[in-house]
Amino acid sequence: MRFSFAKTLTFVIYSFLLTATLFSAAKSSYTAAELKEKALKEDSVQEGIAFIQEHLEKCASSADKRSALHFLGTLQEQLGVYSEASRSYAKAAAIAATDASGMEKVSSEQLVLDAVRCSLNSGDWESANSYLNSAVRSSSDKNVLALVN
Repeated sequence: MRFSFAKTLTFVIYSFLLTATLFSAAKSSYTAAELKEKALKEDSVQEGIAFIQEHLEKCASSADKRSALHFLGTLQEQLGVYSEASRSYAKAAAIAATDASGMEKVSSEQLVLDAVRCSLNSGDWESANSYLNSAVRSSSDKNVLALVN
């Protein structure tokens, strides 16, 4: 009887430690800077993109999600996946938040222009025109208007 009690107790302790280890390893939220850092450590750009896409919903704040989407769009654009990059930029522009700490500062208007550029590169002029007809055409920023007109 003692042997089975010790065996059972050992199994329970082992199970508890294993469960605790697994739950502590799974991060509940990421900042955009952490996502960027981990994505850059992946073996390839495609794996970095997949990592960000997999963990995007675990962003700590709206600002982190916006900045992570911008970084994702940048990677996709550099890889030549323009239609996906355009969607990433447009999603980022739709989030009303500031820029995340430790990430590149970019305005919503610039994100829309990034989406336009990628739409045009992918041959999707209808989406590009739709993005331009957003608030970007009526921007008060002279630099943005110079790019649009």
